[in-house]
Amino acid sequence: MLKSRIAGVLAAAVAAFGLTLVTAPSASAIEGVWKPWNNGWVTECGTTKTHRITTNASFQACFIIGSGSYVQPVLVVKNNTTSAIRLKGSADSTYGTTVNCPDTFLSAGQRTTCMGTTEGIRLGLNLGWGDLDLMSNGAWHGDRTAYVPIQGV
Repeated sequence: MLKSRIAGVLAAAVAAFGLTLVTAPSASAIEGVWKPWNNGWVTECGTTKTHRITTNASFQACFIIGSGSYVQPVLVVKNNTTSAIRLKGSADSTYGTTVNCPDTFLSAGQRTTCMGTTEGIRLGLNLGWGDLDLMSNGAWHGDRTAYVPIQGV
């Protein structure tokens, strides 16, 4: 009787643990922050484009190139208007974790960045990209940057 109770408790614990594993949230994205652009960064950038819903916001994907063959993807956003814009976005690469940057306001004429994760550059072609969402008329409107390639040797 005691063995069957223990077996039942163990079976329930294993089932609950298994359910936890199946339903646990994915750790594939982390929360980032918006940081001011720094003209001192060494970067490799893709083409600058305007957001699909307005020419008032331009953005591009870049890699910040650090010492020791380290790189960091970054989404760069510029507000080309005379008033604040509301945005959120993400930065990602073929080797890193997606970094989601939260809803924020960007002042008129300002530039900001959303930083991805820093990793050692991989052999071959490494790609970085970013997504930018703008708030307009109470709804988010997304757009994706052009990819920025960087060759690892």
